Amino acid sequence: MASRYDEIRDSLRSEIISGKISPGQTIPTRVAIQQQYGAGPMTVNRALIDLQDDGFLEARRGQGTRVVDYPPHLYNYQLAFGNHPNVGEEMWPRFYNVLVQAAATMDAKGPLRMKCLYGVDGHVDSDGMAQLSRLVESQRTAGIIFASSPHKLEESGLLDRTDIPKVAFRTGRGTVGHYSTIALDMSSFVEKALDHLATLNCKRLAVLTVGGLIERYSQQLMHGAKARGMEMQPYWNLLMSQKEAHSAANITHLLFNPSQTKRPDALIIMDDNLVEHATSGLIAAGVTDQVKVVAHCNFPWPAPSPISIRRLGFDGPQALKFSLSQLDLLREGHQPTHHDLKPVFEDEVSVYS
Repeated sequence: MASRYDEIRDSLRSEIISGKISPGQTIPTRVAIQQQYGAGPMTVNRALIDLQDDGFLEARRGQGTRVVDYPPHLYNYQLAFGNHPNVGEEMWPRFYNVLVQAAATMDAKGPLRMKCLYGVDGHVDSDGMAQLSRLVESQRTAGIIFASSPHKLEESGLLDRTDIPKVAFRTGRGTVGHYSTIALDMSSFVEKALDHLATLNCKRLAVLTVGGLIERYSQQLMHGAKARGMEMQPYWNLLMSQKEAHSAANITHLLFNPSQTKRPDALIIMDDNLVEHATSGLIAAGVTDQVKVVAHCNFPWPAPSPISIRRLGFDGPQALKFSLSQLDLLREGHQPTHHDLKPVFEDEVSVYS
């Protein structure tokens, strides 16, 4: 059975969240609350202090207690990651770094708040999961953005809740539950990269890619290259490990070495973790002026390259802004949807930001 303190706190919070008491509006006096609930001053004071600590109320000397202008259930968002940066065996993609920096920029500007939570993996003993659970329990979230598929949280019950807007970045297409999904459209990346290389009259194409991508896009690359008059031998479509990205330098050095009797004149790098290593291999082979390169990057912080390349990828700040717009729609009662985020070339980023 809830205590009188819990009843007062939860009732006031519900009135704020429902809009019955709106941002900036003064709540009833402590005396009025005491009379309404038959509670003592210490009980009422404790309930109000809790709501102040949670960011719903603020007390102004001589003006009473009021709802803050930007309450957490409307302005506080969480960007949740299933692992920690550079900890353990799981990879920390550069796209995550872009999201973290975009979130920090957004948070600094205000009034919207964007907090990054790490280790949101469904385990009750993880810090990130505990933080998120507390925010959800106290209704201090305006929405959650998952940086990857949140399937590890299926047993937590959070994904089934329809009262909390949620959106997730996923590699697959389609909605899978009570949250919207966004996919980085690598199929469009392939088409756009091929179109660019075709305009440069490239005739022989090589591709560096990673696990997951090679299975999905090998056929599209082969057929797309052929349709554009480019040759692509199966052994020019090479799989790399993100964890062994440095070996890309040796691969490209060998593949493009002038001693080869037949070598590609174009290269698509489909993962930004490989970019600086692969381009270093081109330098070692001495062919930087003979090979056209389209490389995957995440903007506005693209992967470094010692040579001139054509960068193509995804705009992190725009991805985050789009996620927020989807959370707003869910809060308004719309059904979860799926969207593909289209890639842009580096000189197109300003159009989308």
